[in-house]
Amino acid sequence: MSENAKWFSLARKTAKGGLLLLSGDLYARFVMFVAMIVIARLLGPSDYGLYVLSFVIPYLFVPLCNLGLNHALLYFPGKLRSREHEEEVPVFVGTGLIIRTSTAFLAFLICYSAADFLATQVLGRGELAPFLRLISPFILFQSLFAIFYHSFTGLGEPRKSAFLRILYASLKALFATSLVLLGFGIGGALFGFVLASFLVSLVGFFFLVAKFGRRAFFFSLGAAKELMSYGWLAYASLLVSALATQYQYILLALFASDVEVGNFGVAHRFSQAFVLVSAPLTMVMIPAFSELDLGKDRAQARKLFALFVKYYSMLILPLAALSIILARDIVRILYGRQYSLAPLYLSLLAANFIYSCVGYKVLEAFFNGIGEPKETLFMTLTYCVSIFAVGTFLAQSHGTLGVLIAILISNALLVFYGLIRAREKGVSIRIRDEAGIVSATAASSSLAYGILWAMTSGSSFLGSLVNVLVTVPFFIFCYVSFLPILKGVKARDIKWLRSFFGSFGPLARPLLVLLTYEEKLIRFLSK
Repeated sequence: MSENAKWFSLARKTAKGGLLLLSGDLYARFVMFVAMIVIARLLGPSDYGLYVLSFVIPYLFVPLCNLGLNHALLYFPGKLRSREHEEEVPVFVGTGLIIRTSTAFLAFLICYSAADFLATQVLGRGELAPFLRLISPFILFQSLFAIFYHSFTGLGEPRKSAFLRILYASLKALFATSLVLLGFGIGGALFGFVLASFLVSLVGFFFLVAKFGRRAFFFSLGAAKELMSYGWLAYASLLVSALATQYQYILLALFASDVEVGNFGVAHRFSQAFVLVSAPLTMVMIPAFSELDLGKDRAQARKLFALFVKYYSMLILPLAALSIILARDIVRILYGRQYSLAPLYLSLLAANFIYSCVGYKVLEAFFNGIGEPKETLFMTLTYCVSIFAVGTFLAQSHGTLGVLIAILISNALLVFYGLIRAREKGVSIRIRDEAGIVSATAASSSLAYGILWAMTSGSSFLGSLVNVLVTVPFFIFCYVSFLPILKGVKARDIKWLRSFFGSFGPLARPLLVLLTYEEKLIRFLSK
């Protein structure tokens, strides 16, 4: 077996092992994606903008309460069992639960009691104070859910983790949309989230008590020190990332209207669909990179890194291009004509994924996989500093557009720093491979845009639907045809991709059909 085949065999095995968690995560993301479309349509841009801003403070407090416990609880149960210290597992889980509950409860009290101050002084929106009080219990229950989810994953019980994830998304979608439909507006949507988080935390609590009994409430100072010391780098990176993300919304709260925030919210929510599509590939990156020894396998590390960048960009770059070309029609179909600013915002957000051809997202997985989380932290700090400096400057003069441009600049700096540090580790992208993918995407985009421009289907919902139904298949056909012609994909790539995605069953069938077409085209071109 060749070295490359060995690594892709490892990736496939890892993919199978995490398929249950992946399925639960994909289901949850899809359900919430649909639910947010319904809520956005029912509330309208202005109220949806206030709804989005109501989560800014809670989404700052939740990662603050993490303290690195999520990563630690993924690690220690397995480590203790492997060293035959099974009796210590409940102590570590219980200690993590007690610490997280205490800090989250304190954060809830702060958010609730200081709602007026936070709404007026931080967000500049005094009208958000009642909503902050209403959503504040979400901080506690969301934190508990995170503990239960990561604990059961670390305990080797992914079925329970997946069940909690699926239940949580289903309840949030059901309660929030139902209450909005009943006429409770923003408050109904927020209360639906709180109620769902409470119920799923209750279920997770019962699961934990059923497994450990009273031992689930044991506390050990030694265990607390180990838990906190293990995950601090991951915690710092998560905290900085959350701060940068929520600071974008704070800038919007201060310098944009409710309508603009609502339009930004739906565009940002749709751009997260890229995570859904790329999840099977991103899931295996860290485990695959973790098997590398840079001291001995530097050449293999270089190959693996370049291949992951190639396959990630091969998947994401055309999706970004399609989102930019069809932004107006996508928004009109999903959210309605009332979100008139969202197409521009979506195009600018999708443009960030163009950086996938130079390692965007793969760099983070590489550094985490080789045991260098501090590099991920420094990448996140680069983004954060840029958002604070460039974002603040541009938001004051250009509002929402300024924030979007700042995001593009900050991601460019993040990737630039990551590439420099990756090169020092001996890995880099293959310019020739990426040139073929970029050229195939550009050629397909040009032809697809020409078809779209020539069509006269109108600006109605039906017209937009026709635009999408015609343009997407045409773009895909052009893209998979240009890839082999422009040397963006080769026969060995088809073989590896078929082997990898073959483990995903019916979900991968459309992709396997496209791979078969490309395989035949490559054979034809090689004659």
